[in-house]
Amino acid sequence: MKHLSATLIAVILARPAWAVQTVNLTYAGSDGSACTETLGILIKEPEGNGPFPVHVHMVGTFANYLAAEAPVVQSEMVSRGFLSASLEYDSATPYNCSTMSNKASCLFNSGSPSSAISKICARPEADCSLGIIISGMSQGGQLTLLANNYYPNVNAAYAISAGNYDYPLDTDLSSCLNPSGRTLPVAKLRTVSGEHDTVFGKAGPTNAMTVRTSLQETAGLSCGVGAFSCFRADGSGWYLVQNTEVQDGTADHCYHLGNCGTNAGDIGWLPPATAPWSMRTNLSWLASHMPAGSTGEMTSEVTNLQEAYVYPNPAVAPANPVIRVVMGQVDTLEITIFDIAGRPVFSRNLPAVAIGTVPGGANIYEYTWGEPKASGVYRAVVHGRGPHGVIKARLKFAVVR
Repeated sequence: MKHLSATLIAVILARPAWAVQTVNLTYAGSDGSACTETLGILIKEPEGNGPFPVHVHMVGTFANYLAAEAPVVQSEMVSRGFLSASLEYDSATPYNCSTMSNKASCLFNSGSPSSAISKICARPEADCSLGIIISGMSQGGQLTLLANNYYPNVNAAYAISAGNYDYPLDTDLSSCLNPSGRTLPVAKLRTVSGEHDTVFGKAGPTNAMTVRTSLQETAGLSCGVGAFSCFRADGSGWYLVQNTEVQDGTADHCYHLGNCGTNAGDIGWLPPATAPWSMRTNLSWLASHMPAGSTGEMTSEVTNLQEAYVYPNPAVAPANPVIRVVMGQVDTLEITIFDIAGRPVFSRNLPAVAIGTVPGGANIYEYTWGEPKASGVYRAVVHGRGPHGVIKARLKFAVVR
């Protein structure tokens, strides 16, 4: 998968402003038979007092867990007040119910302190007592169906292009993905695929029919031979995206991204779209399965700060932390960095020179903190001063030297 396009970046930044903290963790992932691989977790969470309800996402086979649809999904969930984690997994291991179950166990076994969910829930900012919600694409979507087998507090799952029979590999996974072979109740699943999916559908004249059959079987719900929309009163069920609903005219395996060779993002899936197959519609259904009052839209002190974060975070030597803010036009930037005890350790005033813009006119500003620094946790305060007053951003990050 390629890096995010300007379209996806624009969507990520289009929500009301909030401050986002990014954290990188590792866990013991599956090598196909045992939890022996060191794999990554990217957490994005609201800046401020937690704990926050937890959302987990997994991208598709061979996709980078830092890319594909993960950034826009995570940003959407953080804007709703969630801690959102994107999980890396080894998608190249042999592909059958046994290996998939092992992957799901390494990811979601709450009894193992080295599993991904244990690492996430160990953070004081994560409130796993509320249960979790989960989403995933393709093989990542299949893993969402298996997660509840090992972490029985999955409140709801949203699967993108996830079927029970892989036609190119001639692999039948129905014994573990259908309702009789898993513990996730059908009322907790919402699954969406494209009618031209040739991974979990048979290429040719029966393409849509075979994709529909997979949706019916995994969701445990049938609405007739020619149905494209099939939901229960509680919103669980399935949807088959038609070719006429997507921009490029082909609702394939990566209908939500445009196609599997790009990350352009289909306008029918990206916010603010609200079709039954759109991202925001399905994530809203997911979020509705958290206890009342546990979530809320995150807002910023100022209306023209769109995003602020530090990368890489933590900044492990020799890398230096880069402070990025996306805001309205300013003339100068004042950056002050404090150590964990609140002592100022660095301050700089500099002309505000944008390195780019996002659709809508907001500017992107960056500053690399290259001065000598010790290992530790730091907080940065950025003041942008310009014709519209002062724009303020607060950030938290770590340095490892």
